[in-house]
Amino acid sequence: MRSPQFPSRISKLGKGERPMLLSKLCGMRCPECGNLQVTSRLSKTNPWRGWNKTEAHECGACGSALYLTGEGRNRRFFFLNAPVFLLSALIGAEIVKKAEGLYHFHEARGHDEPNFLGFLILVALFVFPCQLALSRFEKIAVFDDTPEGH
Repeated sequence: MRSPQFPSRISKLGKGERPMLLSKLCGMRCPECGNLQVTSRLSKTNPWRGWNKTEAHECGACGSALYLTGEGRNRRFFFLNAPVFLLSALIGAEIVKKAEGLYHFHEARGHDEPNFLGFLILVALFVFPCQLALSRFEKIAVFDDTPEGH
């Protein structure tokens, strides 16, 4: 559980850093102003993250201290992320199997498997974008208190 005190470690955007394609796909927005957030910065506020963690991320537009609550994360994993992962992997594998040169026939098992290039295409075009798009369901909250000198 987060403390209601203002965080001691806040990650701020560097000069020239702005949301790019992956952040647009994730669609994580500030609850105060609706500004698109840099996903890599906001994901460091994950409450279950290990050693490389910050307590909050400062919104570039309104200056609010944002963090991910982690609320409902287990439920989302089992009922949303895992089924979407499996479905996107199966659909991607069927599409990759149709492309010549991206798969090989495995005689011992008796079926087609993607080769290394086919696997990379499968992950980059089907699995990874689907999982990124699901991160828009993360709950983003704002710290209530503001520090005296801020």
